Amino acid sequence: MMRRLTFILTLLGLLAVALPLSAEQAFISSPATPLLGDWWPAASLELPLAHGATLERISWLGSVGWMQLTVITVDLGAQSLKVEPVLAHAALSSPGRPTEVARENSLIAAVNSDFFDMGATGGPLSLVASEGRVIRSPRVDPSFATIAITRDGQAILGQWDWVGALESADGSIRVELSAMNEISVAQDSAVLYTPEWTWPRPQSRSDAAYIAISEGVVTMAGNGYPASGSGTYVVARGSQAELLRRLVPGDPVTISHELRPGFDGLVAAFSGKPILVIDGEEAPGLLKHTGISAAVPAPRTAAGITADGRTLILAVVDGRLTGARGATLPEMARIMIELGAVSALNLDGGASSAVVARDPVTGALVSASRPSGTVERPVPYVIGLVPVLAAEVATESPAVSAVDEASEAGADVEAADGHADEDVDVAADAAGDASADAGHGDADLGAGPTADASLSQPSAPAFIAVEVDTGVRAYTFPSLARAVADGTRFIAGDELACPVGSKLRLRVIAFDEHMNRRPTDSAPNGPVWQVLHPKSLRSQQDLIEEVWRPAADGSEVEFDPLPGSRTQISVVWPGADGSVSNVVSFAVRCDDLPLAASTGTEAERAWLLLDGFEAVDGWTAATSSPTVLASVALAAGAPWDVSLGLAAPVAPVGNVALLRFDLRSTEPTRAAYLRTVRPLLLPEGVKSVGMWVWSDGNGHWLRATIVDGAGTKHPLDFGRLDWLGWRFVMAEVPAELSGSSVALSQIYVVEFKTELGVSGEIGIDQVCALVAAPEVEVETAPLAAPVAGDATGIGPATTITIGTGPIQWARLRAELEEFRLSASHDLEIVLEGRTLAHRPSGIVRDGKLTMGGSMGDAIAAELLLTMAADCLDGSTSVTLIQEDNSLTDSGETRAVVDGVLLIWRGRSTPAADAADATGR
Repeated sequence: MMRRLTFILTLLGLLAVALPLSAEQAFISSPATPLLGDWWPAASLELPLAHGATLERISWLGSVGWMQLTVITVDLGAQSLKVEPVLAHAALSSPGRPTEVARENSLIAAVNSDFFDMGATGGPLSLVASEGRVIRSPRVDPSFATIAITRDGQAILGQWDWVGALESADGSIRVELSAMNEISVAQDSAVLYTPEWTWPRPQSRSDAAYIAISEGVVTMAGNGYPASGSGTYVVARGSQAELLRRLVPGDPVTISHELRPGFDGLVAAFSGKPILVIDGEEAPGLLKHTGISAAVPAPRTAAGITADGRTLILAVVDGRLTGARGATLPEMARIMIELGAVSALNLDGGASSAVVARDPVTGALVSASRPSGTVERPVPYVIGLVPVLAAEVATESPAVSAVDEASEAGADVEAADGHADEDVDVAADAAGDASADAGHGDADLGAGPTADASLSQPSAPAFIAVEVDTGVRAYTFPSLARAVADGTRFIAGDELACPVGSKLRLRVIAFDEHMNRRPTDSAPNGPVWQVLHPKSLRSQQDLIEEVWRPAADGSEVEFDPLPGSRTQISVVWPGADGSVSNVVSFAVRCDDLPLAASTGTEAERAWLLLDGFEAVDGWTAATSSPTVLASVALAAGAPWDVSLGLAAPVAPVGNVALLRFDLRSTEPTRAAYLRTVRPLLLPEGVKSVGMWVWSDGNGHWLRATIVDGAGTKHPLDFGRLDWLGWRFVMAEVPAELSGSSVALSQIYVVEFKTELGVSGEIGIDQVCALVAAPEVEVETAPLAAPVAGDATGIGPATTITIGTGPIQWARLRAELEEFRLSASHDLEIVLEGRTLAHRPSGIVRDGKLTMGGSMGDAIAAELLLTMAADCLDGSTSVTLIQEDNSLTDSGETRAVVDGVLLIWRGRSTPAADAADATGR
């Protein structure tokens, strides 16, 4: 599961302050220098996407800041999938967002690819081949190169030329073709356009001519460009146009073209620029590519090939975001080398850099990177991981998986309901539920092709996950969506926060090597849980048995976390043959609050979560008329700054619903709706409905509709969308509806003024209902102090000292882990000679501290504070003492942030020393 990159980013003049390094830490700026040293903190989540494909999300803090990277590794010989360009809307010149392309084509994953013409046509700039056919010729530019994939699963990085010709049947007319589906036609040249090119060129040019061709016969001819951009046609200018004008409708013609140098077995190809890695070394002259900001850290996408040519590596580096610096071209080359590539190619970057993938646990299609533009940029095509149907290959088992059956059934149901684009996610969830139930009948999804399965030794599942059901909703671990949305917090590990009184049900989900769910009773031994309970609980076995109740086979656990506690949980599944599954690790923190956080307004009230939009399967888009456009999709979490309003619940996290709309119609009333597939039932006694909304300042009205038991609709008005960024908004429910059965049916944007009709988008998350806070009866006892004289009683306080040099993160993490395992309940972390955060001048509200201080790195400061807070388990205390000699005030300032006590201490002055000596 955990694979640490071993490199540290070269400074390249970007580090403002040079920190002193010990001889052990010093590095030499050379091609052999790793980009991430062991003293930098890093974390990695690796998930199998399918048999032969894995995805890894990596986050690390290097010498020049935070880096975040998503890597997809594909075995090109795998029979369960193929890699090829997948066109947006089945066209080269009709860009679409990667998530849309992946959903429309049921892809396992999708990564952006080649640079493209953003000015007009939207077409890619160089060679594209898909399903064994060239559909875009290579660009005549020495900077561009192509990765080609052959039928035998071999990848090649190289440069090709394309030659083509159009000839009349008698050979008297020959037009040399310079390109296929090129974005423009040069003087004295001719370009072939195929049905994949749909961009129309209605303008007429006096020096241009065209012919349209169908089944080898000219069907139309004229000057300029054809009025319609579909079909097969040739456009020529100058001398080539004169030749083309000699052809008339009815003339038979032949078209021939080929790549040079040619090779057999081409099935797919995609392009980019420049080449990053040649023969395992950084390509020379990368910094000369100023047109793509080679020396500036930015979002980047690259593709690489391993030494045997059998493995493709696709990497996307996030950039231009908080906690995601980006990479220069030389840094991207070194990243690809560290990932195992001996040759690598740079692809389109910036706002185009994006990767989406189907979460193997939930089946949901999620963003596996953080686009710098907060939403994905439309691109002409993606590098897609296309699932190969079982009928196309020799499968290991004749049994049809539950996922396949549910996908087929789900597609029929969803298509009938008018939401065919969401069927894959729904089907995957349905399949998961079906395969996890008892009574799997004849389908042993883990069985191999052996004649007698009973003779083979059963192995552990290839992959496991854990579902945690809180009674309100279920969470899965690991989670790709959370790993991406958590950003830098991902370093500290995955964590579930639950309120006091929660009764959790933990269930292990097992998968075979093809990522099909398998029965938990089909493997030997069963899962093994490792639980690090709060320290005060470890000596009280009776109480542990009350709150932690595993099933006999270990596949399920009932867990009642104690108030204020933090419990670290890991689970692994060993097989009888010695095989071991992946390790799933996460923490459960039980907030010392009632089931819904109190707002402290008027009477005791609480917010209850209705939908957090981890998926949008339960929502669909609609409009007031055909002239109004709308669509709904998931977007990666909230990277923007969030200004918490009064009495607001938790800030937006994970996925958010993105409602895109176009209200530029001339109709008097225009509305774009986000409708629930099934109305959300509001709790009894609801007072208000609230939600987090991200606005682009479009100024339209934001409203919602609730429906009472009689079917009568009632509007809720949240006001105009006249702000930028995130804001928590709320609207009161009419008093006469408070005690009745009410459901939320839709959220919508509406406009009545014609002059205000614009296109835009809003993000929605954490839809909540405000009700009177329920009285919670907590059946479990609070954390108790260890029994006096017990062997595991309270030990001496633990002190960790951090000097003025670079923080040794690996050593610090080991020391913190040692504290967690020890009997000590008190931890002191002392920063010598600097501060973690700016010393406050007044009262500090929890979580409102300005990070940075004289340490000069706010991000590292937040990480250190997060790691310290993770040592709080409900029976421990953590103090962070900051001793800064630059502060002349010898007194102390204190604040509590995330449960950690922060103490600032300045150096003593002679006057202060004298005052202390005299007792004043």
